[in-house]
Amino acid sequence: MTTTTATQILHPWIATLRTLLAIVAGSVVAIFGFITALAVFAPQFLEAVAAILPPEWLAWATAAVATLGAVSAAITRVMAIPGVNEWLAKIRLGAQPSK
Repeated sequence: MTTTTATQILHPWIATLRTLLAIVAGSVVAIFGFITALAVFAPQFLEAVAAILPPEWLAWATAAVATLGAVSAAITRVMAIPGVNEWLAKIRLGAQPSK
């Protein structure tokens, strides 16, 4: 029986960057998809929200997505530490599939 090391452990920064990309891309697609759906199905709702929100709301939304990505990437990097991965494996959440 050969034991192999998961790529998340061997290359933690690649796993971190992949998580960052997935979170940011997913958030952007979801947010803009939601806004597009509102624009099509409920334009009066967007007009009402635009009257309430400050003009800088887009900058705040962008910062929220960036923060979410950074926090997720940091957590992924910590989870790629061998000692943390060993602990996660004990609860069947390690980088290697449990057998």
